[in-house]
Amino acid sequence: MDKPLLTSICENDDGTVKMAIGPNGTVWMAKAPEFKWFDRNFNIEYRYYFKACEFNAAAWCGKKFVVAGMEPGEIDEEDKRCVVYSSENGSVFKQETLSAAMTEGVFVPTKQINSISYDRESDQIFLSGNGGQIIVLTKSPLCTKVKYLANLDIIRTMVCDGGPLGKTFEIEYSNHSITLMGLNDILQPRIDAEEVTKYLNEGAPFIYVVEEGKTEDAQVNLDSKMRYKKDTIEVKREDLTGFLKTYKQSTVMIFVQDRFASYARNCGFKKAYSVSL
Repeated sequence: MDKPLLTSICENDDGTVKMAIGPNGTVWMAKAPEFKWFDRNFNIEYRYYFKACEFNAAAWCGKKFVVAGMEPGEIDEEDKRCVVYSSENGSVFKQETLSAAMTEGVFVPTKQINSISYDRESDQIFLSGNGGQIIVLTKSPLCTKVKYLANLDIIRTMVCDGGPLGKTFEIEYSNHSITLMGLNDILQPRIDAEEVTKYLNEGAPFIYVVEEGKTEDAQVNLDSKMRYKKDTIEVKREDLTGFLKTYKQSTVMIFVQDRFASYARNCGFKKAYSVSL
């Protein structure tokens, strides 16, 4: 079979397996040594397990291939939702959990994913697409993060190393404008309760940053102390920079609030995390 028009071409670390998106939203593969492209026939093989899916993006994410697409909704087939599957070598696929707990309730993904990027250092996957939406997947499904940027569709993203900002996240929108953001502003600093407990037991500082008027933070602080049975170190927002300078940048830190874990990361503390309640 002649090679079809393929997009999102990617390969595993040793270059023995390639994956791509083919015509009509199909998943295609090629394997060493011949590297002849073939239709993976995902919808046929998994017809008894998953709804038929039209795929939009693929990427190699450190230890697995990740593909994203759209499937019919539970009630109305026109009310589509996005789904993501992963596979170590293309033989067996499993569905990834995309739902996330948010202030407004449980997030259910419905916007098309157009680009998949990966940061090896943090082991986080970034699913970007329509409506400026980015879904961040970590190794814990409980820590899925949803972020909205400009009210434009995202068509391409890339994690970039180096530069004055350190690691950056490059975003191309549907109007072909390109934006660079610090990767720490995209990353999910939150880790699950098991990891938080482990680090606290190993002596990591447990930090609550006090900001005037942030009453919701005070409640989260109280919940955190009750959940992890450990008092927090209270630091005023205006004293935070000086407080961080008293620690080595290799120190593991646990923050009550996500935004201050991200702030610490921007100050060079790569092991700054926030709690999961």
